[in-house]
Order: sequence, then C-alpha cells, then structure tokens
Amino acid sequence: MTEVNKMPSSFHGQLRANVFGWVSLRHFLPANNLRDLIWWLVEEVSDGQMSFDQLFDEREIPTMPGLDGWIVRPQRVEGKLAAYLQRAIQDIVWQADSDGFPPEDGATPAQLLKARSLEQALELGTRDFSVGQRELRSPLNDQVCEALLDLLRNGSACLAGKAEWSELPSVAINRVSNLYPPLAMLLLKHIGDLCADADAWPVAEDLYRKCRDRLGSQSREDWRVLSEQFADLVDQSIAAAVRVNAGPEAAFAFLRENLDGGSLKERPLLKLNAPFDALSAALSVDALALKFVDDRTALLKPPLSHESHRLDWSVFSMTGARNRGSAWKRCWAVLRRQMALGLSTESRDTMGAFAQILLTLVDEPEPSRGHLVDFQLSVRLLIQAGDRSHVDDIIWSERLVVRFVDDAAIELVISLCRRHQGMSIERHRSAISVLTGWAEKIPQDRRQLAHVIVDFLSKQARDGSTSFSSNRNLALAGLEALGRLARSRPELCRDRIGSIHSAIVTRLRPQAHWYLHAKTIELACLTIDMFSKDQTRELIDDTLALLATIRPETQLWPVVGPALQFLLADEVVSLANVDAEVGRRIVNAIVTFSAGGRSDAAGLIQNLERFDRSLLDVNVITELGEAFIGRLVPSVKRLNTSSNAAEIRALLAIPSLSGKVGVTAAVEALEAVLSSVNTNRPAMGVANAYAAVIALAGRRAEFAALLGEAYVDEHWNVLLKHIFDMWSAAVNTPKLLAPFSIPEPTSPNRITVHNWTYASLRFAKDLDQEDRMLQFLRGIESPISLREPIDLAIATGAVSADFKDQQDSDLGDEGNDAFYAGLGRRLVRVLSEEEDVAKRICSELLQECLIRGPRGLDAAVLAEALRLRITNDASRTLVQDYLQRLNSDPSMRLALWPLVAGLT
Repeated sequence: MTEVNKMPSSFHGQLRANVFGWVSLRHFLPANNLRDLIWWLVEEVSDGQMSFDQLFDEREIPTMPGLDGWIVRPQRVEGKLAAYLQRAIQDIVWQADSDGFPPEDGATPAQLLKARSLEQALELGTRDFSVGQRELRSPLNDQVCEALLDLLRNGSACLAGKAEWSELPSVAINRVSNLYPPLAMLLLKHIGDLCADADAWPVAEDLYRKCRDRLGSQSREDWRVLSEQFADLVDQSIAAAVRVNAGPEAAFAFLRENLDGGSLKERPLLKLNAPFDALSAALSVDALALKFVDDRTALLKPPLSHESHRLDWSVFSMTGARNRGSAWKRCWAVLRRQMALGLSTESRDTMGAFAQILLTLVDEPEPSRGHLVDFQLSVRLLIQAGDRSHVDDIIWSERLVVRFVDDAAIELVISLCRRHQGMSIERHRSAISVLTGWAEKIPQDRRQLAHVIVDFLSKQARDGSTSFSSNRNLALAGLEALGRLARSRPELCRDRIGSIHSAIVTRLRPQAHWYLHAKTIELACLTIDMFSKDQTRELIDDTLALLATIRPETQLWPVVGPALQFLLADEVVSLANVDAEVGRRIVNAIVTFSAGGRSDAAGLIQNLERFDRSLLDVNVITELGEAFIGRLVPSVKRLNTSSNAAEIRALLAIPSLSGKVGVTAAVEALEAVLSSVNTNRPAMGVANAYAAVIALAGRRAEFAALLGEAYVDEHWNVLLKHIFDMWSAAVNTPKLLAPFSIPEPTSPNRITVHNWTYASLRFAKDLDQEDRMLQFLRGIESPISLREPIDLAIATGAVSADFKDQQDSDLGDEGNDAFYAGLGRRLVRVLSEEEDVAKRICSELLQECLIRGPRGLDAAVLAEALRLRITNDASRTLVQDYLQRLNSDPSMRLALWPLVAGLT
C-alpha cells in the first residue's frame, strides 16, 4: 500500500496546498491519487485533529495504473465532524453528487469554515455553464477553485450570447498559466468537457488538443504516471469531438491510429474504453462496417463483489419481443450470481426489476408472443422480492389482466405470500398491491374473480399487522387498497360490502393508532352509499363513540376531520333527519368538533345548515345565535379580510340562528363588498362573494318573512345592480374574479367565473331578470378568460330548469369544452320539443359535431339525426373530413362508424 508520506515531494506539496481544487476535479483521478487526496482532506478539514485511518478501514486493490481500486469501510466514530467527514468521503468514493451538511456544532470555527469550503468545492465540481443563474463562492484560499469559478462564469457568458465562444480557449489558457501543470491541464480538460456539454464542440476540441500538447511537453517524473493515464482520457475525448465536428470516419481513423500497436500495459485505459467508440464509428460508415474486426477489450470486475453484479439500463432497452431471450438471460445471469454471493437485499431488488421486464415482454398486442409461464414467473418474482417500490410502480394493462389473471393466478399470489413466516409481512404487502392492480382492470363479465381479492384485502385491513413503517403496516395497506377500489371500481366493493364493513368496524376501535382511524373513516366515507341502514347506523355509533374518546381541546384533526366528513355524508344526514335520536347525537358532535369549535362560526354553520332545524335544541340555537351575532356581525363589516365572504354567507345560511340583526348585517356587508368594485381598492372578498349570493337565491320568501317585503324588494334590486356592475368591471379587470393570493393573480380563476355565472343567473331569476342576465353574460365577448368559463357554466345548467333557451346563440362561438358540456341539456330539448324544433336543434348540433369530432358524445347526436331523418342536411365535405379523422382514431372508429355511415 502506498503511504502518503512516501509521495514525491513536489506532487505531495501541491496536493496538500490545493486540496479543495483537487476535490473539485476529483473525477479525473485514479484510485491511488484519490486515496492520497482524501488522506490530506481529512487532515485539512479537521485542522490536524483527525486522520483518515481513524475514520475508515481500507484496502487498496493494486493492479495496472488507472485500473486500480480501493475499498473503504467507515468505522464507528464519535462527534459530528467525524460523521460528516465519513459521509462526504463515502459520497466521493461512490462518485455521487450528494449535498452535505457541515456540523453547526461539535466543530471549531476553523473546522466549520473548512467543512463549508469542502462543500463549496464539491458543488463547484458539479456545476456547468448555467452557473451564472446561481451565486457561488470559491472555497477558502484555493487558487484552483477561483480559476474554475472564473472560467465557469466566462462559459456562462458565452452560453448567454454575451461573449464569443472562440475567445474562451485563449481566456482559459491565460487563466491557468500560474497553476501547477497537472492541475492546469485537468482544469482545461474540465472546461472542454463543459463546452461539449453546452454543444460547443469546436471549442471543446480546441481545448482538448491544447491540453494534449501540454501533456507531451510538460510531463515530469513526479506526476508521470498520472499524465500517462490522463493522456488516454484526452485522446478519447478528442475522438469524441472529432466525430461531432468531422464525422465518424475521421473519429475512427483517429482512434485506430492510437489503438493500433503496443500492448495493454502501455495504454491500458485507452485500449479498454476506446474500442467501443471505434465500433460505433465504424458501424456508421458502410465502407468501414463491412471490414471491421471487433477487437473490444473485456474487463472482469471483481467477480465476488456485489458491485460487479447489477442490472444496467441496457437490459431495459432490450425488452422488445426481438430481444426477449437476451433480456431474460441477462436478468437471470445477474440474479443467480447475487444469490450465489448471498446478497439478500440486492437479489430481491433484481427480482423486482426482472419481473417488470418479463411483464413488458408478455404484454404484447399479439397473443402468440405473451407466454403464461413468463407471466407466472413475473408474479412469483414480484411476491418473492417483497419490495413494494417495484410493485406499486407497475401499471397493469387490461389486455394482460384479461389474458392471464384467473382463479389460479390469484391463488398463486395468496399462496406465495403465506409461504414463509420470515418474509410474510413484506410478501403480503406486495400481494396487496398486485391484487389491487388486477382488480382495477378485471372486466365486468369476470367480476366474480374480484370477490376473492376484495375479501383478501378486507382481511388484511381487519386483521393485518400494524407498524409505524408503511412497508410493514398491512392493515393500513389493506385500507388504502380498498379505498382505491372504492374510487375506481365501486361495483366490486358493493359485491363484498359485508367484509369491508367488518374491517371498518374492527379498525374503528379506540385502541387503534390515529392514522388507522383516519384511513378507516375515509374508507367509510367512500363506501357509505353501499351500506344498509343497519350497517350505516352501526358505523355512526362507532364513529360517535370514537369522537367521545377525543377531547375537543386536543383537536386531533387527522381523525376528527374525516369523522366529521363521514357524519356530514348525504346518507348520514338523511338518516339523521328522519331519526331524531341519532340526529341529535350527530348535531351535538358537530357542534362540539366542527371546524375547530365554535370560534369558527362560518364553518360550523355550513355544517349545521344541512340538518333539520328540529335537531337543534332551543338552548343551542339561543347560545349559538348569540355567539354568531357577537362574533360575525362586527367581522363582516371589515371588508379587507380573507374570511369576509365566508362569514357573510354564514350569517345568511340559517336565518333562525342569525336573526334579523345578523341577516341585515350580512346583506349590507354583501352590498358593500360588491359596490367596492367601482373603487380603487376592491374588497378582498369580491371573488368569493358568489357563495353569499347563492345563499340568497331561491329563498326570497324565507328572508321576506324575517326582514319584510319592502326591505327585500329594495335590497335585492340593489344587489342585482351591483352584480351587473361587478361583471362590467370584470370585463376591464378580469383578475377581479380571482381569489386573493400572494403574489397577486394575473388572470381570473375559471372556477370562480363559473360559480359567479351560476350565482348571477339564479339570483336574477328571483327578480324575474334571468333572461336579461343571460343575454348580458352572453354579450361579454372578451376577454377569453371570462368567455369560456361563462359558456361552460351556461352549458352545464346555470340557467334554471324551467327557463326555455331557444338556442338563438351561435354554437360556433362556443369552445369545444362548453359545447360538449352542454350537449346533454340540448339533447333533452331535441327529445322534448315539437318535431320541427327538434329537427332544427339536432341539425345544428350535428353540424357542430362533424366539425369538432370525433368524440364519444357524438354518438347520441348521430343517433338522433338518423331517427329524425335529417341526415341529408349534413354537409358532404364535413362528413368526409369527419370520416378521415375517424379512420385515424381506432378507439372511436368501431363505435361511431356504423352511425356515421348512415350519413353517406
């Protein structure tokens, strides 16, 4: 082993004097020089208080220069500085570009300063010519790093067009002129590499050749071995630049000139690395490819090291049917060698990757290319690997599930995960993911296959192990899987709702951890419409019992939030409104916990307004009413608060709670908010005030009974005028209809515009002004950011059900989304109007579909056109163009072609 103190004095001195500069250029150093650098790095950063052998056990792998290796293993150490140095050195040896965090304590100021300099040097070596976008500092007193940073900035200026690329080589030569020759050449090479990265290949070649010239003229005995190895790197880089600049034939000639003659002992790195580039260049030239002799060099990595046996990306590129055998053999070659070495962790990782490759191979469009045995092997490997990271990433195709998933495949998965106790949890975790993915793609005519899967998932949710680690928490995984199926395949859950209900009831028990409670209640919310009344009542009782164990002041919101969401589900509210005893318990829980307690009056009212008023005790109404008036009436008068609109709506939601004082304050505050659009400083709540307007719409009689007809007539007309004014102001300042945010919005929010359209039309209907409002909104022609969501709102039902839209607007002015969103409403008119009107409407819809399609929704219009016998109205040109587009869309062609054919 080479001892540091036996290095040549000049090289030794420069290595220590510019330790951070060498660190920045570390990727050029062979193992023996890197080892020497790290020895001095530890002494430098620790200020002489530590040595490398205190941090690591090591062993060199001596071999030919440039092909040597180094094994390092951290020892147990104490102190944050020692631990930091170990992590930093491991990253260097692993050739990673990770960020480190120097210890803020446990180090002297001098040590901390040098540790930060080390991080700066490490980062500096990773930067490209985009360095100008981020401010970097040079490490402490290191002239090499200062030179590198200067040249990075010069390159950045060239990349930005502020300087000429042709000037960079001379600038670089001048900047490194005072550096130690090996460092100067490494730095020139590095800048050349960055030029190549920036696609400035002529400049890169110029720098490479200048570097090569220096190697031939300045080589000295103390760094002769390094210069010989470095020359091989430079020559191959020149060849890479020549291929880009002059073509593959010139690159091949340059490489052959350097490769021919001599033995491996003379130029080992070049003869190992360059033949691959020579082969690629030769295959790009017909004359060379025909006579090329493959003389690539083979390298046996340490065959008993785990580093020598890993799948590489080339295997994943061989997953086409043509390379099936090669990919399979490569995966098995790596896996059996890992198993021979006893590499448990890495072999399981390879199993997962092997399985994904097999699934790609068997999921072929042609059935003859996908083999059942390969599918079964892939499933076995996935479960044996017990690695959820591989399984969760798989997207199962419907084609593959239809062809291979049957009772036997499901039983295979379940039997494998139960086979060995030591890996039972990991295998069950993988099985949950595999079976859930299958269930999502099982076709309707075979949905009975999913019964076993749902029962399996329910059993894991009910009886599975729990752990703080999600990889080992089977109960949590089962609940999440059932929730996933409830969203994507609710019919499968409905078929086995009994087992799901059993799992939910079991996990609602108070002794479970809070995150299991949260996921359990979320699953109950997703499946609430599937339960019987008795099952729903049982879940309500268990949820209320769980809430009873939680003190309101603790506000365990991850559990309380989903619990309130469950108690506010439509099915629960409906049951509460017909069962007074259950309803009062639910309302009491909501009053106790809702939205953080009674301090958030707006949130509490939003929850209570859905329940029958009889469920609120008189004392509760009185107490809450006084609290609301006391808190909200003063609050709604403050216009420039983000909660203003929600608080106005809260006072309007339940007039019996707010009373005349509260409702009057809310109406006047709403008028103030809307009228502020004509000022230089509109209120913050303008965008969200639609919620308060919707709270008023359709309830004129209710508010008149409380406030009097005269008051309602006067203020409702004032509000309608303000709404028209608000829309007029929004045309000139569209961002007015965007909720308050930082930074300030630059355009309106589409959802806000949609909701304001709905609110405006519904409120105008109370004053018999719906037609006027509709014409006004349709008359807004610009900006497009208002026009599109307004059209969409009108198309999706913003107008009242009894309003007769005569479709006198030009459908061609609507965007595609608005047209198709309103298609269903217009088809209802086709079915309900007199025949002449129906034909006119359908003819217009048919023309628009032929222009905009094909889309699946066109089928309804085409079918109606055939029924009404108006196919002759269709333009021949439009039909031909539609057919042309349909032919290029296989997913639509089979469904729509029979209908479109009737138009020809």
